[in-house]
Amino acid sequence: MSIQNANYLDATIEPMLRGARIHIQRGPMRSCVVCCVIVFFLSPCAVAQVSETSGSVPEDLEIRAAVGLLDARLGHELRERRVAGMSVAVVYDQEVIWMKGYGFEDVENKVPATPKTVYRVASITKLFTATMLMQLRDAGRIQLDDPVTKYVPELRLTSRYEGLPPITLLQLATHTSGFPREAPMDYWRTLKFPTIEKMTEALTVDGERIFPPYKEWKYSNVGYGVLGLALSRAVGVPYFSYVQTNILKPLEMNNSGFTPPTSLAIGYFLPEPGEQPKPAYQPDYGGYGPATSLYSTAEDMARFISLQFRDGPPGGQQILRGSTLREMHSAHWVRPDWKGGQGIGFAIRRVGPFTAIGHGGGIQGFRTDISLIPSLKLGVAVFTNTNCDPNKLTDLALSILGPVIENAQERSVPQPPAAPAQWKRYVGVYAMAYGSKVCIRLRRNRLELIPAEDGIPEVVKLNPEGEHRFRMKGGSVSGEILRFEVDSDGSVNHLWMGQYPADREDDVVSTQKEEVKRQ
Repeated sequence: MSIQNANYLDATIEPMLRGARIHIQRGPMRSCVVCCVIVFFLSPCAVAQVSETSGSVPEDLEIRAAVGLLDARLGHELRERRVAGMSVAVVYDQEVIWMKGYGFEDVENKVPATPKTVYRVASITKLFTATMLMQLRDAGRIQLDDPVTKYVPELRLTSRYEGLPPITLLQLATHTSGFPREAPMDYWRTLKFPTIEKMTEALTVDGERIFPPYKEWKYSNVGYGVLGLALSRAVGVPYFSYVQTNILKPLEMNNSGFTPPTSLAIGYFLPEPGEQPKPAYQPDYGGYGPATSLYSTAEDMARFISLQFRDGPPGGQQILRGSTLREMHSAHWVRPDWKGGQGIGFAIRRVGPFTAIGHGGGIQGFRTDISLIPSLKLGVAVFTNTNCDPNKLTDLALSILGPVIENAQERSVPQPPAAPAQWKRYVGVYAMAYGSKVCIRLRRNRLELIPAEDGIPEVVKLNPEGEHRFRMKGGSVSGEILRFEVDSDGSVNHLWMGQYPADREDDVVSTQKEEVKRQ
């Protein structure tokens, strides 16, 4: 962030802090990449609010200002959008750096919303079904390309397209199977939802496969219901029991589950200006359990967000290995305009300069959203108990916090020590066998490889790893070794960029020899 932007944020927050109740806690962060101070305050004109912090976040003034600005903006949005209550959690890597409740979970009795308020998270449930899918795949119980009829043989869909291949588990998880959005039944009118077996029966009698696979992205609630049925049959355990035991419990999401708690927030329809919000009827969603039936809190969901940033082997709270998480975050379908796509469970989109993943949820009286920027290890959960659009609020949070987190990460990288004098002998232009030329340069005490003409499209940083050996970072050669060959007289005339040789082409060899003699 520029000095001008930082000053703007400080100037914006300073007037709001005067007379406000401020709560600051400091301490060492487990992942010492981002340093920040979190400032919590209750605006005199705001509705009831509750804020919490993990208490282990060091100081960074830009993040302090950014969080204060986000706090003010969210309070404003709550009033402008006439939202009854809202709970927010902001996660950096394995830390919950900020949580806060706004408004009320129960308007009539003036019960304030907090990070522990329980909401129906609706379609965020699909991420947990996708997690179950990948756990079973990693355990060898299923394959992603298994036809769903392997586990649900009674399912049959007609189609106006001939010769379609079977629908796979992966296609259901990525909304690319052409499955209809809903079963051909009237449950959205009656709000009486049948079992998934009854929905499957209705699909077989009167259901249509709308598109061939991968022709179009088509969101499907009933598709995730069928996916949950297939997975529960594959493992021989009811869906709710499996998720509770293998996902929620290891992550210590102790206030989450599939049984309505007595402390559930009241969901409201969006009121007209000047009117009080009206409670929304809460049905049992029956066969849509794997698509929409999870209850959770912002505090609990922060633990699921932190999981997405871990990269260890499976075990304990690492319920999926890092490579599997990255597989889920990666695009398995891309929009024709390249503005977004679909991972396994996760939707993918751009938020400013960043690639974000996440999922939203919406049912009567509840709207929820979680959004993450994996490259920054930054995530946000926004849960509301009013019909509204929380995705705009998570985007707001990411757009405010993303740039300052990125800047804080850059500031935290230690400056390299002075480059060894011997590195100067590597500097020069090298010609590769197929005609391209590369230049080795010394910049800010680091060696870099850049295209001398064309070929390598970007700067490749060289990180020392042994004598005359450097690990390359950037471009198609990223992660491989660049090795300089040193002649008996100490000069450097050749290098190997991975398996590609290159010969020095500039006229500095004689100068190198003189420098070597002087050393």
